[in-house]
Amino acid sequence: MSAVLLAVFNEYGVADRVRTRLVGDGFPTDRVELTASCEPGRAALHPAASARARFAQYFLTLLNEDEERPFVELLV
Repeated sequence: MSAVLLAVFNEYGVADRVRTRLVGDGFPTDRVELTASCEPGRAALHPAASARARFAQYFLTLLNEDEERPFVELLV
């Protein structure tokens, strides 16, 4: 299993700059994701009735341990 680093930003622009910097520093582009309401990324691929439900399903794939699940509601 590969490691996952999850960061939460209040501003989309800051998150976008961090993504650009990570790629610039050598992280493969297919391994750096930005998920936001304006750019849902892989969350948009989840089958669900609403955007909120798609985000919840997506974050559950990353935060799937019992003690991590409360964070899903905070993120969606």
